[in-house]
Amino acid sequence: MNTVHCQVSEILPLNSNISAVRLRLLSDQPIHWHAGQYLLLGQNQDAAFSIANAVGDAGNELLLHIRHDEDNQSAVDLMAELRSQPTVAATLPLGTRYIDQQPDRPVWFICGSTGFAPARAMIERLAELQFSLPVRLFRGGRQVDDIYPPQWPDNTLEQLKDFQETIAVNHAPAANQFHGMVHEAALAELAKLQDPSGPLFHIGGSPAMAWAVFDALVAAGVPAANIHSDVFDYAPR
Repeated sequence: MNTVHCQVSEILPLNSNISAVRLRLLSDQPIHWHAGQYLLLGQNQDAAFSIANAVGDAGNELLLHIRHDEDNQSAVDLMAELRSQPTVAATLPLGTRYIDQQPDRPVWFICGSTGFAPARAMIERLAELQFSLPVRLFRGGRQVDDIYPPQWPDNTLEQLKDFQETIAVNHAPAANQFHGMVHEAALAELAKLQDPSGPLFHIGGSPAMAWAVFDALVAAGVPAANIHSDVFDYAPR
């Protein structure tokens, strides 16, 4: 792990309570991380956020998706720090649930809210590898406005041979969206496969969400070893 100082280069609102924060390393030496890992941020180094971009060629820019609403005062305070201070300390990389090399099976991502951040980085990495097997992305929210723009780098999805995205919304979904929970959308697609043990799953979300999705996938025939989330490491049962 490395503790580095970063310049806050951009804060871009993605919806009413989620912002994209871009950090640029002040050191000339690049930092390496694997797509799907996370960092600690802020004055006390007690706020963990998934890195939302793959390392790329330079290794000097970090993208975060930070949810800051009235239910998360620490994130509100952190956003105030990021807006008022020219630099911020970050410790990275952390986490063992990532994608670096070509997986040998299809990859499915099931994400709630900013749980999309590590999935975005891993999909970006799969695109860099020109991954040829199916990639399925399931994003969910309570309402349409909860689904913020993914802001893919140029040509990311074009480099994937077989990519499909499903948006699941609980209340008043659009005509082309799944009506219900995000894991229900994934289970509906999984039921179309002859063998549910085929895909590799990455889950992004809260501990309660991740463990509930884990149970649902196992009940549907997915081997536990095929299901990954950082939650399983920092919030084990």
